[in-house]
Amino acid sequence: MSEKKNKKNPDAKAEGSAVELSKKAEAAADAATETAEKAADAVTETAEKAADAAKEGENYSGILGDYTEPEEEEIGETPKPEDPPKEKKKGGKKALVATGIAASVVLVGCLSWIGIRAMQKNKPVPVISSDNYTITKEQLSCYYQDTLDMFREYYGEETLLSYYQLDLSKPLKEQAYPNNDGSTWFDNIIEDTISTITQQMRFAEAGKAAGYELPEKDKEMLEEKLKEVDLSKYGEGVTLDDVRTSLYLQAYSASYYNFYIDSLTFTDEEAEAYYAANTSTYNTCGVMGFSINYEEPESSEEASDTDAASAEEASAAEEETSAEGETSAAEEETAAEGESSAAESESTAEDASSESSDEELDTPIAEEDRALTKEEALALANELKACKDPAAFEAKVRDILNKTEHLTDEEMEYRISTISNNEYGYTEGSELGEWAFNGGAKPNDTKVIEATGAYYVYMLTSEPGRNEDNVIDVRHILFSTDQHTGEDGDTDAALEECRKLAADCLAEWEAGDRTEDSFAELATAKTEDTGSQSTGGLYSNVYRGQTVPTFNDWCFDASRQPGDTGIVETTYGVHVMYFVKDNGPKWKVNVTNTLKSQAYENWITDLEGKYAVNVDTEAAHSING
Repeated sequence: MSEKKNKKNPDAKAEGSAVELSKKAEAAADAATETAEKAADAVTETAEKAADAAKEGENYSGILGDYTEPEEEEIGETPKPEDPPKEKKKGGKKALVATGIAASVVLVGCLSWIGIRAMQKNKPVPVISSDNYTITKEQLSCYYQDTLDMFREYYGEETLLSYYQLDLSKPLKEQAYPNNDGSTWFDNIIEDTISTITQQMRFAEAGKAAGYELPEKDKEMLEEKLKEVDLSKYGEGVTLDDVRTSLYLQAYSASYYNFYIDSLTFTDEEAEAYYAANTSTYNTCGVMGFSINYEEPESSEEASDTDAASAEEASAAEEETSAEGETSAAEEETAAEGESSAAESESTAEDASSESSDEELDTPIAEEDRALTKEEALALANELKACKDPAAFEAKVRDILNKTEHLTDEEMEYRISTISNNEYGYTEGSELGEWAFNGGAKPNDTKVIEATGAYYVYMLTSEPGRNEDNVIDVRHILFSTDQHTGEDGDTDAALEECRKLAADCLAEWEAGDRTEDSFAELATAKTEDTGSQSTGGLYSNVYRGQTVPTFNDWCFDASRQPGDTGIVETTYGVHVMYFVKDNGPKWKVNVTNTLKSQAYENWITDLEGKYAVNVDTEAAHSING
């Protein structure tokens, strides 16, 4: 359309006016939006103040009232005007239409902006977030309360209170952490919780990037756990979806972590090469050892100091007595008895220190209830050093213990069980380590090492080398006799009760699907061994001789096969056993674990660089605690 034709067009002026009005309307819309934003901030501020007041005990029903969030595509969307009629209208009418459109845009924009800002302020705000995962204050509260539950179950409230001065019945924000840095128990637990969630988010991000899916059995377990959730313990505002979100992140991250670690495999060649480069780290030898303690006699200087201190105390006591008046006859008699007793003690000590150290002590030290002198200890150490084989070494240790200590048969056997170590590893600079590994020692050679107040006697029972004994994984469910011995202390009745519980437990497992998973579930629910409850009764890489004899003998029976079950009695109680697998030679398992650990550390470093996790520390510390 030419400029000349425009000038002659009766509608041209109206069109120009409409354009101007439209521009003015847009400017007005911008100004109104700014005003609306300020208004929304004011509304939000009022709402937050009211919420804070509510926390302090005032009634509060929500300044914005009940609200149903619109569908995502509706939020902030501006209604489009209807297409204008094709037939041209008069200028005034057209200008009015344009103004009306602009005005409606302004009005809807204002309302939308106020609604959006207000709604955003009331939506759950992430406290910890990564690219694909978020944890809100409510969900963080779930983590926090679950952590406290774990403390309560693992340690017990009485132990936490008596040993750590932590009272779980009171707010942790009011209880100082025992490191004198001004922090509270809440500060430390919430920081540990944040650290845990941060790690879990990185594992979850890695799993999502790898396309990992949570196994169906884990999903089912999660849903079953949700059915048992008591929302009241988490505090006001926490929903079942909040609990579900926190549990899912925990389950998914743990599952992917285990999947990743299990995927780390190394060839025999890689294991052999690493072992060859680090033989001193993985070689071990067999050693028997026993310490013979003695008491050093007081030096003359120490004795003089003691006498001087005693004189000062006596003088002070005498002055105090004079100031208070004469002592009673009873006090004088007590003092006289004390002096007599002290004299007798001094005489006994002199007699003991002057005794000769014969090769064979005429009277057992245990019967005299006194400590060995240095000379006596050295004489016994030399007797033990003269032994020619492990059997003779053990027999001499028994003889020494009989002479020097009052032991029951059970105590004796325990002490004997501690003198052998078939897994002694090299420590650079250690006198024993250098002798055993680099000093040319041969099996049955002995050595005495003197230390403050003791002589240590050692016998080499096997030369350094890599341990070719296989290690195994085993699950067990313990019924502890200690837990079932009543106030009457009837241990026989406790053992019978544990036997019945173990038999019933095994029968329950056999009546089910008879899988390792079902055994693990039973162990988690029933075992009285706190050390393996969280792992479903699992002990990994157990080596021969590591456990008590009957437990060890069952595990390392030559006929043992994966899936075998049984019942074993030990000094701890009665165990329901499940043999998982044989893992191969101990040295190779140790090397593989080291290689896995190195790979894991590299993986963690990679995840930290790849996946950022944002933490609103102030918001995290504002949850109820």
